[in-house]
Amino acid sequence: MEVKLSIVMDNSATNGFLAEWGLSIFVETKGLKILFDTGASNKLFYNINKLGIDLTGLKFIVLSHGHYDHSGGLLSVIEVVNSAYVICHPAAFNNKCSQKENFQKRDIGLPFTREEVGNAGGILIECDTPYTISEEIQTTGVIPLANEFEISDINLVEKFNGKYIKDTMVDDLGLIVNTPSGLIVLSGCAHRGIINTINRSIDLTGQKTIKAVVGGLHLHNATDDYIKNTADALSKIDIRTIYAGHCTGSRAFDILSKKLGDIVVPIASGMNIYL
Repeated sequence: MEVKLSIVMDNSATNGFLAEWGLSIFVETKGLKILFDTGASNKLFYNINKLGIDLTGLKFIVLSHGHYDHSGGLLSVIEVVNSAYVICHPAAFNNKCSQKENFQKRDIGLPFTREEVGNAGGILIECDTPYTISEEIQTTGVIPLANEFEISDINLVEKFNGKYIKDTMVDDLGLIVNTPSGLIVLSGCAHRGIINTINRSIDLTGQKTIKAVVGGLHLHNATDDYIKNTADALSKIDIRTIYAGHCTGSRAFDILSKKLGDIVVPIASGMNIYL
């Protein structure tokens, strides 16, 4: 079972491709096409065309969570393919903001409404449980906060009944591709923790070998201790390759690489990964 992952959008880019703060990964396997996140804007179409990606037959779009940098190109993609199932957690549509040290708030939520998704031709599938796309592919559903050190970002809040409360990112989910040689786990930002995400994938499938982890690890603002705890936990899991990008951060990448070696590989817009 060959799986091809095309990095449509990331913070960095290979020669000739565009980069932006965001993530989008195109998944192809056994004739099935899935778009995991849609970047922050319509810039992803430039990279889609340059990669030679044919969106014909794209039926499933998975939103890893309700932030603009993973969803900005959604409506345009739906309009191009005429219709598609859009899988996300219901809380992805909450009023999400980031909060700075001076308590200034910035809207970072989805740049569209449920109605706009429907008007563009999208068919929303909102669920907090794992959603099965095919025999080998499913979402994680809600990722339990199971270990002690992976906690949600204190700078993320959401507006509820006129008040700002901590956003525990219950909408954060991953995509699991279960191959005979191990799991491929796609992570948008891993707001619920990359270890929690991997363990959730193992629990759902019973497969303990991780062929690849691909996407953002949300360590760019983490403390060194948090990153080292993550590296230690990753070293105890049977992982072949970690393709890290987006919100992972260069400092975290260096710490992970020192602990885990060359299994940690950077991703960039325009990159194709064959697994």
